[in-house]
Amino acid sequence: MATVSFRNDRAEVRFYDHTGCRRRLALGKIPRRSAESAANHVQSLVNARIGGHAPYPQPVVWASTQKPRIVKYLADLGLIPPTEIPAETQVKPATKVPTLDEWFRKYIANRPGTETSRRVWNRSRQQAVKFFGADRRIDAITTGEAVDWFEAMQKGKNKLASTTARKMVSVARQVFKRAMKSGHITANPFHDDELPTSIREREKEYIDLPRIQAVLSVLPSAEWRAVIIFARFAGMRVQSELPLLRWSDIDEAENAFTVYSPKTKKSRRVPLFPEIRAALDDLRSITGDDEFVLNALREKSNNWRTPLEKMLTRAGLSPWAPLFNCLRSSAEIDITRKFGVVAATEWVGNSVQVAMKHYLRTTKEDFQKAGGPTSKNGPKDGPDAACNQTQANADSPPVPTRNPEKSGKSNKKRASVQITEARSVDDIGLEPTTSTMSTWRSNQLS
Repeated sequence: MATVSFRNDRAEVRFYDHTGCRRRLALGKIPRRSAESAANHVQSLVNARIGGHAPYPQPVVWASTQKPRIVKYLADLGLIPPTEIPAETQVKPATKVPTLDEWFRKYIANRPGTETSRRVWNRSRQQAVKFFGADRRIDAITTGEAVDWFEAMQKGKNKLASTTARKMVSVARQVFKRAMKSGHITANPFHDDELPTSIREREKEYIDLPRIQAVLSVLPSAEWRAVIIFARFAGMRVQSELPLLRWSDIDEAENAFTVYSPKTKKSRRVPLFPEIRAALDDLRSITGDDEFVLNALREKSNNWRTPLEKMLTRAGLSPWAPLFNCLRSSAEIDITRKFGVVAATEWVGNSVQVAMKHYLRTTKEDFQKAGGPTSKNGPKDGPDAACNQTQANADSPPVPTRNPEKSGKSNKKRASVQITEARSVDDIGLEPTTSTMSTWRSNQLS
């Protein structure tokens, strides 16, 4: 049975054709009711092909009014005869379908990006060419082969980490998405539920302060400790922003420092948090007159993740994945808690939409605070304790401050008043009496 699913507000129909192969038909941004109607038409065409009879007129008319790529896709599957395709909707075949290596190189050459991004794109190209072959046409790659490639990258002697393999698939998905827009293919083989892109945002670890202290205690130098501190407490992008940080960017008079981002091509001002200031004080004694804050590490290598992971492993600590992105995410969570989301996004260097989607989330500590031990009158401590106590004091009657000698008479008088009020409410009720009600009540009592 054909089903409808939505991803990023774009509908697609999933169905099995007459050969039993799973297919996906992208419909674009259309209402759910229209997508469900399209699924019924597609299933009717499949049933006609399985039954060996001509399709009903209504699904054929629906197919002929769709976009050219949808008409061609259904015709290529044999669900509608080519004679039913109007001439104006016929899709002109491309002059030449590029090979995998050709299309990857063209995509990388035409798309703007940083050097780091281009290295990632080229690595995905190398992994894809190694598995599929450089001369493989892009329209000949199937979803099943894409899944096999994802699994193969995580096996063997030179296997990739799960996070890296997901990133390679994510790049290939974008490359083939551009091929769809160019008319070279009708479906994206890398657009499948069995092919995860990158690590799910909710799976990212929140790196708490005790764990950071344990990591800092095993690092061999002040520069390596500064890498962790700048990422965890300022949310800096380690691979692109931190190597460009200069001593001239530090403004102690304004209690801030300037960060230039090659990714966004913008600069931002970040406060000198106490942890950042302490790390800078440690670095001043070893850097001397160097221009860059982390000059020694810049001269060695641009790959700081692998050495750090090895240091943590040798010290008996388990590295988290992704190493630097989890630190950046944890920093934005803490800054948001203390200063708000506007300040956090401005200092970390992203938008509110990106922060809500990829960085901000609840942590175990949030659940522990929310479900912590409570007394009969509310939380014993924490930020809400004072508020709860104030509310309790406001709701309770004031405590009298009279002489002990008169306290007995006062208590008796108060008890008498309370009993009288209770009896009056019991007999008459809470609503004020009117003349009619009073007359009716007098008649009833008499």
